[in-house]
Amino acid sequence: MNDLKIKYDGRHYGVVGKNNAVVVPFIYDEILRTFSSGLINVCKNDKWGCLDLNGNDIIPLCYEWIKPFGSEEECVTGAKKDGSWGVIDKHGNVVVPFTQAEEILFKEKINYFKNVKGKRIIIDNKGRLFAANDITVTRNYSKYGVAILKKDGKYGLVNRNDEPLLPFIYDSITDSQGKKCYILEQDGKFGIASYEGILKVVPEYDGIGTGIKEAFIVITDNHYGLINREGHVVVKPFYDFIKYIGKGSFRCKSSEEWLLYNVKLYQEDDSDVVKKSILFSSKYSIALKKAAFTILRRGDGLYAVIDKYENYLTPFEISEISIIHSENQYGYKDHYRFVVAVKKDNKWGMYNLKGLCIAPYIYDEIGRYYGPWNLIETYQKEKCGLLCDNGSVKLPCNHDIIECDDGRKKAYCHITTVNIPDDVLGPNMNMYIDRFSLEKTKYIVMKKDGLLGVYNYPTMAQVVPFVYDEIEYDGIVHFSRVRRNGKWGLLDITSFSVVLNPEYDRIEIYPRLIIVKRGKLWGAYNNNIDNVIPLDYDKIILRDNNRIRVKKNDQWSWRYLMGNGKVSGLEQYSAVDVFNEGLALVKRNGKFGYINEAMKEVIPCIYDKADAFMHGIAIVENGGKFGALNTKGELVIPFDYLILADLSMFGPTLLMAIKERLWGVINKKNQVIVPFEYDEVMTMGGMVTVTKQGKKGLYNHNGQLIVPVVYDDIQHPLMEFTSINVCKNGKWGVLNKVGKEICEPRYDKIDGYGFACGRLAVCRNNKWGFINRNGREVIECVYDEVIQFFEENHCEVKLNGEKIMIDTYGRRI
Repeated sequence: MNDLKIKYDGRHYGVVGKNNAVVVPFIYDEILRTFSSGLINVCKNDKWGCLDLNGNDIIPLCYEWIKPFGSEEECVTGAKKDGSWGVIDKHGNVVVPFTQAEEILFKEKINYFKNVKGKRIIIDNKGRLFAANDITVTRNYSKYGVAILKKDGKYGLVNRNDEPLLPFIYDSITDSQGKKCYILEQDGKFGIASYEGILKVVPEYDGIGTGIKEAFIVITDNHYGLINREGHVVVKPFYDFIKYIGKGSFRCKSSEEWLLYNVKLYQEDDSDVVKKSILFSSKYSIALKKAAFTILRRGDGLYAVIDKYENYLTPFEISEISIIHSENQYGYKDHYRFVVAVKKDNKWGMYNLKGLCIAPYIYDEIGRYYGPWNLIETYQKEKCGLLCDNGSVKLPCNHDIIECDDGRKKAYCHITTVNIPDDVLGPNMNMYIDRFSLEKTKYIVMKKDGLLGVYNYPTMAQVVPFVYDEIEYDGIVHFSRVRRNGKWGLLDITSFSVVLNPEYDRIEIYPRLIIVKRGKLWGAYNNNIDNVIPLDYDKIILRDNNRIRVKKNDQWSWRYLMGNGKVSGLEQYSAVDVFNEGLALVKRNGKFGYINEAMKEVIPCIYDKADAFMHGIAIVENGGKFGALNTKGELVIPFDYLILADLSMFGPTLLMAIKERLWGVINKKNQVIVPFEYDEVMTMGGMVTVTKQGKKGLYNHNGQLIVPVVYDDIQHPLMEFTSINVCKNGKWGVLNKVGKEICEPRYDKIDGYGFACGRLAVCRNNKWGFINRNGREVIECVYDEVIQFFEENHCEVKLNGEKIMIDTYGRRI
């Protein structure tokens, strides 16, 4: 199916498969892309039918319209014949006779249709008529084979055999999908039925609201309670307020007190089903309330933290509390992932979400949370360390603290993730690393005694001693710059070995080159730390991944970084371009030539101007005339042209040329494609537009004049579109791709190209309509605005200020 494509041969449509093999012959006026249904909707002489994906006739060409089928094997759709609507299946069998005056709208993939008067016609999976006229459906069948139907103004439940499961006595039936049951309404009271259509709770409640699958909130006589899906009362309707707070727990309020009910425990007959709520106790005040936790304050000034289910996370012995949230890699807090830093007797400790004390009261301060790394700063005696969020010590408090601008203290801690390149790991390591998700190495930079060092995370083994003033990693390659005593060096961060001693005033790291400066002199190393450019130049600049400019004695010259990491000298050239098709343009003594990738000049520098190679040729200039060379340096297009410009970005390798002040087009073999007789030549949409004495025409890339030079203007898009818009005497018309007139120039405007869904928008007297592929105006120009049709076979239009949807025949949807 994915190999099938609809194509247009200039007159008709067909379908091709792999290798452009014809599956559906090119004999149809319109084809809709309905391959996913297993059928192809085709039209000929304004009659529609269907073919299978092999091009065999399945449904004859006898319908005015066939709506696309769904993807199910046993599926039906609406069709129109002799002005009336009916229903057919995928074999062309008539399921609902063609007696409907109004259109039958396809409502879902299968099962029912609805006419525009509101009545619904129900079809089962076999395409059989199930119900019509006095019975209307409000929902498709559930997986239990149950449907909600309405008869004589009342609702009931039936199975697929039209057998009533619940009688037609209810004012409404609503599918409560989250609870897997139906909510019934009768005379202002509500009850429950199971998904199998069994009555569980007779309509006796004033309301049945939200809850969980184990219980519903119900209301009767302005009091709230809880029932389960079987109708058993979990909490009697007694309370003024009930709210679900998660994990099977509800918070209930009466005029006297707040209580917590746990429905799951109730079903297990546990004695802890209900307890008094401490959140609203008069003994406490709420210091801070969040979605996941609440901080309570007691009358004696001490604090405690409870979770949303009112479980204590800390005891009531805390003089100060700090909630330390995790942060993601973008710095956003996670309010459901945190630890609780608590202060007691002027020392800080830490609790987790389970209410366990995970860090003892020994710290002077507990700081911020490095969320993605599960690390928390701790401070003791003017020194800092790191804890994991489980309380274990990652680094002891013997590292330096830095002062923030606002006077706060914080750890000097920098965490970096290093991508280890494949060429460092080696090919045999890729499988292992991918399998265990170890493709990144992490390290932590910290400060001790005023100097920086590095720990490996998560082992916390010290990999770089505390001897550096700065450590910088920019993520480009597996090297990190380090500074010591004002000089820069280089570390290999895969082994943390020193590869360049700190003796340079500047180091610039690029993906394939490392440029260094010592004093006033510059040099360069490759990624293997081979000195490829000696420290002997006034300036070195990397132009791209390969080209290097060097300056010495106020003279600039070029170098080239080879694939093996070595640098080749190109001192003799004043300009070096990038390689195209194995050759690079160079300039020497004001003339241009070409070198190959071995840095050998294979085309001598003898040309006044030159371009890079494209499609095997390069345009060059000598003596004010242009020609072209092949990659061997042979002149394949002589110096006969005043202008020669490559047009290959617009299609085949063609060149626009001017000869004796007239324009034309040649190919790379110097064969004339468009003769030299025009005032201007432009390439547009994969074709060539020519102008002569103010009139325009059109050539294809084979040199065929497909549109004569008689039009004032021509507009056309890419080659795959099926039409060309032309203007003559101020009016617009449409040609096909071979230049045949589809619609004579008679419209003020044309919007778009090609015939999406067989329609093209046109405008006359400031009103819009649509023509078909034969140029016939099938939708009258009466609309203020239109949007071109799409595959869905409908479009939005504006009529008298109202936006509406119409189909391809102009009927309102």
